[in-house]
Amino acid sequence: MQQIGSGLNGLGIGAFTLDWSVVAAFLGSPLVSPFFAIVNVLVGFVLLVYIIVPACYWGLGLYDAGTFPIYSTDLFTGAGQLYNITAIVNDRFEIDMGAYAQQGKIHLSLFFAISYGLGFASIAATLSHVALFYGKYVLHLHITAPRSIDRSVPARHGCDDSSVCCAGRYTRGSGSRTTASRTCTRG
Repeated sequence: MQQIGSGLNGLGIGAFTLDWSVVAAFLGSPLVSPFFAIVNVLVGFVLLVYIIVPACYWGLGLYDAGTFPIYSTDLFTGAGQLYNITAIVNDRFEIDMGAYAQQGKIHLSLFFAISYGLGFASIAATLSHVALFYGKYVLHLHITAPRSIDRSVPARHGCDDSSVCCAGRYTRGSGSRTTASRTCTRG
């Protein structure tokens, strides 16, 4: 029952609050975000926490999920015990493969594993979306941008030569910029 109702170590089903710090925690202030963004986050949360994770944990038994807590950021051994990371790392903070083989593989809780997987999938989906829907435009900009630079305009900060990198704040000399050393006068 703790896995279902606990907000600390479980899914938090039935947890309800009107505390503004909790309401504003998931996406910033709901007064600033557009309504569709709030609904999008809510639908994703409900799908992940109340449908996908319970189905994978109790229904499918994915990754021997019953051996580990449903919601935890800790690392575990195959038997469900906390993983002793210091036992597999040497004094130079490198992995000791012999000790790793002795202690066994590292296991994650199901919620943590699914969250990581969906996070990486969302990055891949974003890159795929940009490539499919805006790829021609991005490629066009990449090809034409170097040709569209106006080289006759001096570089920023009052530098005379666009190939000279000027750092800091510069001012013009008496009527014109300094040209003798191809640098600018510091102000």
